[in-house]
Amino acid sequence: MSWKERLRGLHVRIEGRFPVVTELTGRLLSTNLLDGATRLASRAFLASVPLLFAVPPSHPRAYAISCGRRCGPCSA
Repeated sequence: MSWKERLRGLHVRIEGRFPVVTELTGRLLSTNLLDGATRLASRAFLASVPLLFAVPPSHPRAYAISCGRRCGPCSA
């Protein structure tokens, strides 16, 4: 049995078990809504990455307490 035949069999079983999900997924893919949502989520994640570098220097006391060490101006 080739992988294509296994994939077709799996597709038929899933369609029979979850008809609403397969119909909804088909509609989302046909309108590129799923693709747009994925793109938006990746942009939001990449936009939040610079915050990981900007927040600790602006709040050194909170960062030092959370990492459990005393350094710089918060060692007093």
